[in-house]
Amino acid sequence: MPDTDLQYKTYDDVWRGLANAIARGAEHDSNERRPFGECLPGTRMELLDMLEKILTQEEGEEGHQEQSAEEEEYRMDVDKQGDEEKSGRIYWLFGGSGTGKSSVACSIAERLRRKEHLAATFFFSRKDVTRSRTDLVFLTLSYQIGLRHPRAKLAIVKAIKDDPALLSAEKSRRAQFDQLVAAPLRELNMTWRDEKRSMIFDAIDEGAGDDDDYINADHMKHAVSMLAELLRNGRAPISSVLFTSRPYPYLRTIIQDIKGITPVEIEDFNASRDVEVFLRDSFQKISDVRRIGSRPSWPSDNNLNTLLSQVKGHFIVAATISRLVGRAPNPKSALNHVSAMYSGRVDLSRGIDSVYHHILSDCEPEQRRAGAECLGTIIALAEPLSPSTLCQLYDDNVLKHIEHLFAIVFVPHLESSNSIQIYHASLQDYILDQSRSGEFYVDPADSRARLVCSCLELMENELKEDICGLEDSSRLHSEFDDFEYRKEVSISSALCYACLFWTHHLERANHSKEVQEGVFYFVQNQLLFFIEVSSIIGNLQVGVRSLTGAEKVVSKWDPSPEQHRTLRLLYDTWRLVLQFFEPIRTSALHLYESALAFCPRNTQLYASYRDLISKSKVLVESELNSWDYILRTFDSYGILSITLSPDGRKLATVAENGGLNLWDTVTGTLIAVGMSA
Repeated sequence: MPDTDLQYKTYDDVWRGLANAIARGAEHDSNERRPFGECLPGTRMELLDMLEKILTQEEGEEGHQEQSAEEEEYRMDVDKQGDEEKSGRIYWLFGGSGTGKSSVACSIAERLRRKEHLAATFFFSRKDVTRSRTDLVFLTLSYQIGLRHPRAKLAIVKAIKDDPALLSAEKSRRAQFDQLVAAPLRELNMTWRDEKRSMIFDAIDEGAGDDDDYINADHMKHAVSMLAELLRNGRAPISSVLFTSRPYPYLRTIIQDIKGITPVEIEDFNASRDVEVFLRDSFQKISDVRRIGSRPSWPSDNNLNTLLSQVKGHFIVAATISRLVGRAPNPKSALNHVSAMYSGRVDLSRGIDSVYHHILSDCEPEQRRAGAECLGTIIALAEPLSPSTLCQLYDDNVLKHIEHLFAIVFVPHLESSNSIQIYHASLQDYILDQSRSGEFYVDPADSRARLVCSCLELMENELKEDICGLEDSSRLHSEFDDFEYRKEVSISSALCYACLFWTHHLERANHSKEVQEGVFYFVQNQLLFFIEVSSIIGNLQVGVRSLTGAEKVVSKWDPSPEQHRTLRLLYDTWRLVLQFFEPIRTSALHLYESALAFCPRNTQLYASYRDLISKSKVLVESELNSWDYILRTFDSYGILSITLSPDGRKLATVAENGGLNLWDTVTGTLIAVGMSA
């Protein structure tokens, strides 16, 4: 999350700060989610119609007599709920992998948007670190709500101006929800009273992150509980909420523990006809584009019936087959091959696994491992990258290695700004499960190790002192008219990714000899250049966390002189940046001109990087030999008392006016302000 300093900025600056803090691609119609989209017209009509009705109808509204059996069943489930839950309704659409849940969620969201019944959406995804957690959900909802009405936007901006820490990742989710979601919605209670606004959350099972399911289930449960509370109290104009997910037990437990949630099973709605419509439409488009012609009829009834009998209503299988056939050199031959595969030469019980195995095998034997490893790397990325950025970061030949995977990986042309992405999360499940993928299995820790090495190598090649040619440390970044241009031409998107996520990958990687040697060299030679870039791209706080994250990892390695030297450098740099955080944040060159010169003489940082001082204009250096006990100094008045949390990672201060502020002692960041003591 970018560093924020919004206390005294304008209305537009505050709003821009929120826009920079949200999860990109979380909206249902975001371009970052392309080429994914809505259901094919004419498909999933029964399910979509039912969802639209139950999401937009008020309790007691007429029309029950026209409902289908499924609609009546879910309506009866709602009617069984107590009066306490009837002020709002929550529905949870469960479905297995590849059943089209995301397309359904996107379609219903677009229906509601067109009729002005949509409040906000959040589409989770394991492919993007910002959408694979719950951390940014409420900031993203707040931004969307503000876009929909100026009164809500005004309330949101005021809340952030009063408490800039609301944009901090360390701020409590409850505070963000209350001040940036619930309060602005209450401002619209009269305006939206008759509009039956809904919220939609897709694939929340992909919001579990990398930790234990049970830990993240608690985070998810807390978020769902707050939304349920919002609907129950009736003081906000939200009439319903829709969640979609796979039917994992820990998510079904949430339904049992929180009243007012009605489960909907996607398997209750037969998709066989919809899949047939989808395949016929897809093959017709292939025929038109590739000029296959229709004499004799293509595809043959025999081929089509074979596919339909085995796809069994799973859209992901149908979509993968469609892409495989459509992009093959000879579509007719490809379809015949797939049809033959489904006619008895594969284990049909494996479903999509058989298709994935076929596609991954469709290359020269010596290319299979490289293709699988590149696929593992794409899956392990903290956020999707464009083809050119991925080639620059990882491997110039990456597109060649995955050229046979076009049916399961979206690969734009080399100069496109669109990202390389897997089409469906089931591919990630397949490739990371050795019992399913066999020879194509990729250990995610090995993929992360390759990414760590790629990030370190790129930073070693591109980082340097004064990378943007600013030259003058007396000028703030904001005082350079061409600062954004300098940043854009000097810091590539690949370097930006490496600086943001090298520690993210290091914390999850196998720590091979190559990884350890790469970390030792980087820390001992280019660590300060990394801090400089972190400041320039507006992520100095992330840079500080990278230092502590790397220190935690390196401390677990076998003791050696290199390890000891690296640990001391990481600690010294952390201390230096905290002590001079504001000067470095606003002018990166202060790192060399003022901060480094005042580094204690007996530290490893001074010994390793003192040559940078001689190049600067510094006339006075520190007389200290070691670090004192002061981590960071703030100008603050009227403080009555302070207290540390048991783990020492949080500091609370109480002012004379009764205000309670909460600080992160690791980064020196203000987490919460203006709390009532």
